[in-house]
Amino acid sequence: MDKTIYEDDNIKKKFYFCMIDGSHALCGAGSLIRKIDNQLIDFTPYILKSLESMEIGVN
Repeated sequence: MDKTIYEDDNIKKKFYFCMIDGSHALCGAGSLIRKIDNQLIDFTPYILKSLESMEIGVN
């Protein structure tokens, strides 16, 4: 996973990933920071745990 921290007030933290299995790939991107009840919540640990538990089972 390639993590980048931005100094822009509107963008706090984004991530990009690709899981590759032979000639198939699953790629995605998203924000790791969400504003909930006027608080910035960092979802990095949850996203990393989710990505670590994923497998590509292409036959």
